[in-house]
Amino acid sequence: MLFSACEGGTDAHKEFINNTNSDLQLIIYRNDAIMTTDAVDTILVSANQHTDYYVGGGDRQFFDYPDCLTEIDSIQVTVADGKTLIKNLMDVENWSKETSGNRSILHNCIIEINPEDIQ
Repeated sequence: MLFSACEGGTDAHKEFINNTNSDLQLIIYRNDAIMTTDAVDTILVSANQHTDYYVGGGDRQFFDYPDCLTEIDSIQVTVADGKTLIKNLMDVENWSKETSGNRSILHNCIIEINPEDIQ
Protein backbone atom coordinates (compact mmCIF):
# COMPACT_ATOMS: atom_id res chain seq x y z
CA MET A 1 0.00 0.00 0.00
CA LEU A 2 1.38 3.43 -0.96
CA PHE A 3 0.53 6.62 0.92
CA SER A 4 1.52 10.03 -0.22
CA ALA A 5 1.62 13.09 1.96
CA CYS A 6 0.20 16.32 0.75
CA GLU A 7 1.99 19.43 1.88
CA GLY A 8 -0.08 22.44 2.76
CA GLY A 9 0.64 26.02 1.87
CA THR A 10 -0.66 29.55 1.91
CA ASP A 11 -2.38 31.39 -0.92
CA ALA A 12 -3.45 35.00 -0.93
CA HIS A 13 -5.97 36.60 -3.26
CA LYS A 14 -7.59 39.99 -3.57
CA GLU A 15 -11.01 40.61 -5.02
CA PHE A 16 -11.93 44.03 -6.36
CA ILE A 17 -15.71 44.40 -6.64
CA ASN A 18 -16.86 47.32 -8.77
CA ASN A 19 -20.50 48.10 -8.04
CA THR A 20 -20.42 51.29 -10.13
CA ASN A 21 -21.22 52.16 -13.73
CA SER A 22 -17.61 53.25 -14.38
CA ASP A 23 -14.64 51.13 -15.42
CA LEU A 24 -11.66 51.27 -13.05
CA GLN A 25 -8.02 50.84 -13.94
CA LEU A 26 -5.82 49.91 -10.99
CA ILE A 27 -2.04 50.09 -11.03
CA ILE A 28 -0.78 48.11 -8.04
CA TYR A 29 2.72 48.81 -6.77
CA ARG A 30 3.98 45.98 -4.55
CA ASN A 31 6.79 45.75 -2.05
CA ASP A 32 7.22 42.03 -2.84
CA ALA A 33 6.90 40.97 0.77
CA ILE A 34 5.21 37.85 -0.59
CA MET A 35 5.28 37.94 -4.36
CA THR A 36 8.19 37.01 -6.53
CA THR A 37 6.94 38.43 -9.82
CA ASP A 38 7.07 41.95 -11.27
CA ALA A 39 6.56 44.73 -8.73
CA VAL A 40 3.82 46.50 -10.73
CA ASP A 41 0.55 45.13 -12.07
CA THR A 42 -2.22 46.84 -14.00
CA ILE A 43 -5.72 45.43 -13.82
CA LEU A 44 -9.05 46.55 -15.22
CA VAL A 45 -12.20 46.19 -13.16
CA SER A 46 -15.10 46.73 -15.53
CA ALA A 47 -18.30 48.46 -14.46
CA ASN A 48 -20.52 46.23 -12.32
CA GLN A 49 -17.98 43.40 -12.41
CA HIS A 50 -15.35 41.95 -10.10
CA THR A 51 -11.75 40.98 -10.70
CA ASP A 52 -9.67 38.46 -8.77
CA TYR A 53 -6.02 39.28 -8.26
CA TYR A 54 -3.66 36.47 -7.26
CA VAL A 55 -1.14 37.70 -4.71
CA GLY A 56 1.05 34.65 -4.21
CA GLY A 57 1.77 31.49 -2.32
CA GLY A 58 1.53 27.85 -3.17
CA ASP A 59 2.44 24.42 -1.88
CA ARG A 60 4.96 24.36 0.95
CA GLN A 61 4.97 28.15 1.12
CA PHE A 62 3.75 29.42 4.46
CA PHE A 63 3.70 33.07 5.35
CA ASP A 64 2.06 35.42 7.78
CA TYR A 65 -0.62 37.60 6.27
CA PRO A 66 -1.43 40.17 8.95
CA ASP A 67 -3.65 42.38 6.80
CA CYS A 68 -4.88 42.90 3.26
CA LEU A 69 -2.19 45.44 2.36
CA THR A 70 0.85 43.43 3.46
CA GLU A 71 2.49 43.32 0.03
CA ILE A 72 1.16 46.57 -1.45
CA ASP A 73 2.97 49.91 -1.38
CA SER A 74 0.31 51.88 -3.23
CA ILE A 75 -2.58 51.65 -5.68
CA GLN A 76 -3.13 54.23 -8.40
CA VAL A 77 -6.72 54.39 -9.64
CA THR A 78 -8.08 55.84 -12.86
CA VAL A 79 -11.86 56.09 -13.12
CA ALA A 80 -13.45 56.20 -16.56
CA ASP A 81 -15.29 59.37 -17.54
CA GLY A 82 -12.78 61.55 -15.63
CA LYS A 83 -14.39 60.82 -12.27
CA THR A 84 -12.46 60.45 -9.01
CA LEU A 85 -12.41 57.58 -6.54
CA ILE A 86 -12.78 59.01 -3.03
CA LYS A 87 -12.54 55.68 -1.20
CA ASN A 88 -9.02 55.06 0.08
CA LEU A 89 -7.95 51.61 -1.15
CA MET A 90 -4.84 51.88 1.07
CA ASP A 91 -6.91 52.02 4.27
CA VAL A 92 -6.92 48.50 5.69
CA GLU A 93 -10.27 49.23 7.36
CA ASN A 94 -11.90 49.38 3.91
CA TRP A 95 -11.02 45.74 3.21
CA SER A 96 -12.66 42.58 4.50
CA LYS A 97 -10.59 39.43 4.93
CA GLU A 98 -11.78 35.84 4.79
CA THR A 99 -9.39 33.10 5.85
CA SER A 100 -10.19 29.46 5.27
CA GLY A 101 -8.47 26.11 5.33
CA ASN A 102 -6.33 24.07 7.66
CA ARG A 103 -3.31 22.49 5.95
CA SER A 104 -3.75 24.77 2.96
CA ILE A 105 -4.70 28.29 3.98
CA LEU A 106 -6.44 30.79 1.71
CA HIS A 107 -6.50 34.49 2.58
CA ASN A 108 -9.09 36.25 0.44
CA CYS A 109 -9.19 40.03 0.77
CA ILE A 110 -12.20 41.85 -0.63
CA ILE A 111 -12.84 45.52 -1.34
CA GLU A 112 -16.06 46.89 -2.78
CA ILE A 113 -16.27 50.13 -4.70
CA ASN A 114 -19.80 51.53 -4.60
CA PRO A 115 -21.42 54.46 -6.44
CA GLU A 116 -20.97 56.75 -3.43
CA ASP A 117 -17.19 56.08 -3.56
CA ILE A 118 -16.92 57.90 -6.91
CA GLN A 119 -17.47 61.59 -7.67
